[in-house]
Amino acid sequence: MKTKLFFLVPLFLLFSFVSCNEDDSVQESQAQYKSFNKPGDDTIFEIVASFLPGQFGQLYGAIQYVDSELGAGLEDAIKSNDIDITVFAPVDAAFVGLLGVLNKPDIRPDDVDEIEGVEGIPSEIVLAVLQYHLTNGRRGSNSVVPRKGSKTIQTMLQGASFEVDKDLMITDVAGQKALIGIVNPDIYANISASNGMIHVIDKVLLPVPLDVILDPNSDFWNAFRDKQQND
Repeated sequence: MKTKLFFLVPLFLLFSFVSCNEDDSVQESQAQYKSFNKPGDDTIFEIVASFLPGQFGQLYGAIQYVDSELGAGLEDAIKSNDIDITVFAPVDAAFVGLLGVLNKPDIRPDDVDEIEGVEGIPSEIVLAVLQYHLTNGRRGSNSVVPRKGSKTIQTMLQGASFEVDKDLMITDVAGQKALIGIVNPDIYANISASNGMIHVIDKVLLPVPLDVILDPNSDFWNAFRDKQQND
């Protein structure tokens, strides 16, 4: 399996909700908020390339794959300081799980060859999945994690969103659960870049159910192709 960089999604820190209780002063809460939302020195691309070597090869590989096949421009976007982006970045182990799911013969269309790494998945699927891990703006945990119930996060994949609950758990359209911050939210959330924010997650999120994402003739893919042609 080739390992390139998929899309770093360091788990976001449930910062203000963990460290600030109801007795904290407004001044302390604001100081914490400003601290983790302050722009960092490095771009998202630079952080992904250097953060925990060997953990984000699949993410970077996926970005390079869709840029090469579809001219998506994702690498340029995470290198640029012209716009702010928040990335929910899956680690390499999350891709192993995804590839295992996609290799199940009972859900793979007859025209999909044996999948060996990200480059074995149709590029349109990979691009849609990557866009589903991105949202506009610099969004720290205070903007992502609700105090109670759940919060809907609109993504850069048009019309697609996922839910986040107060326990740092993401639920995607396919019904999968992904944990923000993985083993340590204090380290893997609220990673501030010069051009946005990174929150690491432990699963690759899917914008549609598995049977739909692997059906090349579904309404989802027809609409997605039409949009790419018109952009």
